Amino acid sequence: MIVGSRGSTLALWQAHRVCDGLGLDHEAVRVIQTAGDKDTSTALHSFGTVGVFTKALDDALLNGEIDLAVHSLKDYPTQPLEDLVVVACLRRDDHRDVFIPGSQEDGNILTGSPRRARQWKQRYPEARIAALRGNMDTRLKKCRDSAGGILSKSGLERIELLPGDAEVLDWMVPAPGQGCVAVVMRKDHPQHEIIRHKLNHSKTEVCVSIERSSMQAIEAGCSVPLGIEVMRDDLT
Repeated sequence: MIVGSRGSTLALWQAHRVCDGLGLDHEAVRVIQTAGDKDTSTALHSFGTVGVFTKALDDALLNGEIDLAVHSLKDYPTQPLEDLVVVACLRRDDHRDVFIPGSQEDGNILTGSPRRARQWKQRYPEARIAALRGNMDTRLKKCRDSAGGILSKSGLERIELLPGDAEVLDWMVPAPGQGCVAVVMRKDHPQHEIIRHKLNHSKTEVCVSIERSSMQAIEAGCSVPLGIEVMRDDLT
């Protein structure tokens, strides 16, 4: 069983979590470089295409190079390719955003997300927003060197980089699927149902499916500043 993943520290953490759930050695992970990994300077909404972080992994699935692909669900298109399916949603981690204070009192607030930028500007109209790209540790450093920035709480926690002075933004509505690790496979893969049985967290799946269905219904892509949050009181 070969597990496809991007090569960042966070992506590999997520892939290793899937391996652990399946009883696989971490050597099963194969790194696939995506368009978003190759170009780390262009703003994501400027790529003009879907699947910036996912298409290369989809291609690897379709050509049989890997058996399954691990994604941050918020990055995965709401409409998978015809021969692929999201087979499992792992138990969702804290899906809130956090503000990372910076060293400049009068600098830019950094974020790579139109959703985060829009909500921040609505709350702080005088704020200056600038683009933020790079791996999680790079983004964290950039936030510290500016007036601050907005990042994913779960992403920082997973790789043990969440600062003690990070401010949880309870008022900011997260992205559909944020905080959820997902597994994508070919529909005709013989172990499709086995993988689902071992990894899928059904209560998480219900919530993120509603979020993503709502996103799809209004034809909103990653460039749309959209936040959707569905929660269950019994999500355990």
